[in-house]
Amino acid sequence: MVCPDDNKTAQDEREKNDNSNGDTSDPNTGCVVVRSISLTNSQKEAVIRNNDFTFNFYRALSKTDGLKGKSNVVSPLSLTYVLGMLNAGATGQTSSEILKLLGYGENDSQALNDLCKELIDNAPIVDGSVKLRLADLVATASNQSITLADNYIKTVKNYYDGEAVSLDFTSQSAVDFINGWCSEKTEGTIPSIVSKDNLAASLLVLLNTVYFNAPWTHPFDKAETKDMKFNREDGKKVTLPMMHCEGAVCLGDEGAYQVLGLSYGEGQRWTMYILLPHEGKTVDDVLADLSAKRLERFARFTSLYVESDMAVDVDVLLPRFKSESSNLLNDVIAGMGAPSMFKPMNEFTGMSPQAKDLLVGLIKQNAAIEVSEAGTEAAAATIAMMYTFDGGHTGYTKPIFHADHPFVFLIQEASSGAVFFIGTYQGE
Repeated sequence: MVCPDDNKTAQDEREKNDNSNGDTSDPNTGCVVVRSISLTNSQKEAVIRNNDFTFNFYRALSKTDGLKGKSNVVSPLSLTYVLGMLNAGATGQTSSEILKLLGYGENDSQALNDLCKELIDNAPIVDGSVKLRLADLVATASNQSITLADNYIKTVKNYYDGEAVSLDFTSQSAVDFINGWCSEKTEGTIPSIVSKDNLAASLLVLLNTVYFNAPWTHPFDKAETKDMKFNREDGKKVTLPMMHCEGAVCLGDEGAYQVLGLSYGEGQRWTMYILLPHEGKTVDDVLADLSAKRLERFARFTSLYVESDMAVDVDVLLPRFKSESSNLLNDVIAGMGAPSMFKPMNEFTGMSPQAKDLLVGLIKQNAAIEVSEAGTEAAAATIAMMYTFDGGHTGYTKPIFHADHPFVFLIQEASSGAVFFIGTYQGE
């Protein structure tokens, strides 16, 4: 049951109970409290810019050899947090490139920090039936006598809720600590992110994790799940467990593809959009069409559906699936217009007074998602390892939405508009 005071903002609840894991049930009634994230106009514009970055980044990543034609999932928002922490210690061209990449002006570091703080504070508590955790860690190499600048520690703590630790990067205990931290913050979904070899060469490590676990508002009936054929883009047919339901859902059509919105939780603040290409169209056609404005159109329609019960009866088939990805992001980020962070330009001077010519040697993200009859569990961990240089709606009755061929999916929080995960399912 949803509590009647769901018009309060997440910040109201945050101020009453400062707990990022957010017990948002009403102590008097036991019902789930649903909140909204209250953004300023500038923060709303920042979300739109970050959503455009989301789609630009995912389009670029999807063209790489490692992902083309394969199922995958990523969290561009997790990458945004790591880039934000990098920017907090960057100057000059490096900072300008990071900000431009994320859709900000040269002097908009504060706007980026403010948006990251708003989401990390309040997104976890908009719906008590949905579990969301955002966490950040900055680790320095004690074996190299690296310390963080005081102002940098303050910024990472205040805006990213970031933990700062000092570890001997040559030791197995440092590897175990970082991997253990990653595993704990993602409920074991991402069990490791570093190895001893690549950690030993590093001076600084920046790590973000995102963990999401939510029940469908209207779960699928397991008894309705049947093995059925799934048509891959390469022409092969594979047999997959297909979940089935017939009921009122949010359905739209964008010409090249159908859009199905499936809500999570008690308050329907969270939505998975499934973008299914029409016959003769592909996943690439869907990705080419995506933008922040297009997503706003999806969200407006979903909002109308939630508020006015504007829905149609749809025959839905959706695979029950798991997907995992591990992606090196250096080339994608550099190719999108931010190469300077990977060069010895001495522009990370805000991070550490000891490290000269500090540069990003590696940015990597591991991510995973599991979609089942009950709901969705998804997680991502993004790491930056730093070195020095010497090293329209369809309203006809009972339409069909049969996701029996590759599709794009994304998970969005409605009141902020932020996209937390995006991926493609190809049927492997």
